[in-house]
Amino acid sequence: MPKAKIAILGTRGIPARYGGFETLVENIAPSLALKGYQVSVYARKRFVPSSIKWYRGVRIVHPPALPTKYLDTVSHTFFCLPHLFFHRPRVAIVCNAINALFCIPLRIGGVKVVFNVDGLEWERRKWNLLGRLAYRFSSWLATRLSTVLIADAEVIRTFYKEKYGKEAVFIPYGHELPAAEGLGTLEQLGLQVGDYYLFVGRLEPENNPEAIIRGFTGLPGERKLVVVGDNPYNRHFVERLRTLAGPRVLMPGAIYGNGYHELLNNAFAVVQASEVGGTHPALVEAMGAGRAILLHRNPQNEEVAGEEAVYFDAADPASLTRAYLWCEAHPDAVRAMGLRARERARERYSWDKVKAAYRNLVENLTA
Repeated sequence: MPKAKIAILGTRGIPARYGGFETLVENIAPSLALKGYQVSVYARKRFVPSSIKWYRGVRIVHPPALPTKYLDTVSHTFFCLPHLFFHRPRVAIVCNAINALFCIPLRIGGVKVVFNVDGLEWERRKWNLLGRLAYRFSSWLATRLSTVLIADAEVIRTFYKEKYGKEAVFIPYGHELPAAEGLGTLEQLGLQVGDYYLFVGRLEPENNPEAIIRGFTGLPGERKLVVVGDNPYNRHFVERLRTLAGPRVLMPGAIYGNGYHELLNNAFAVVQASEVGGTHPALVEAMGAGRAILLHRNPQNEEVAGEEAVYFDAADPASLTRAYLWCEAHPDAVRAMGLRARERARERYSWDKVKAAYRNLVENLTA
């Protein structure tokens, strides 16, 4: 007899083609389906073609959305509600704090809500005053409406406990990626193994791609910087970055799947400068791949990487330049740091443990 129905919403859907939430769902949704749960993931047509109805045992539903910077997420979740009322899941896993308002009809309908709040979204520079207030209110509302609140970093869990008096469950991200096949992406970009630094992330101000490029400018030697990512909501910012990029800075756009794995596993080191959020999947994956990390110092990043990173202040391009120069002068130490980072990822960030935590959570809620 099939187990309970589980709905997962608030992301762009799977197969993962965008960010951390999508990578999380691509791992936990098939894991739940393998245990016999009837899992539905709500996807956005801009990121997951309507032709994809099933993925690894998971039903893919395609409600409409208003594809604008401020309404894309909330409009998509709103349009999920009619299908949810008809489908009547026992548990809804909701991602992104801005969706808290839609937990009201779910809870009225008897659905148990597992809410993943991610990080402190109102600190992102891309939001105007109204957007920041909406995220703050939604984060508070999530603590009142969720059956279970999930934080992907201890720093975030502590914040919700101290600020709102809500105990959150800590479940981070995993690091394991499939082995890269071939070197086709490197050949296409004119790269050699180990001759480049790699940045992966959305091209948004709070991820500091501009600081990463400026800090690299003028660095001696022949090593390159590869900036992988895009921003469909702010093309002007992306074009500004391209004007800053010199001949040794490559900006190929967003790269997924084997191409991403290939670039990650063959980089000299990885640069991450995210200011907000909890546990960043790209950081965990870089550690799991055995790459040394040049990392913006903040409590969330320090929680993940510990001492196995070269820290800098993203507000000070000179400090990032010094981090680059240290890596250039100490290639053996860079390789050793990467191996230690891999061990830390194995100990702390495992997809098997993450999937087991979500399965146990769902089993307890549907018992």
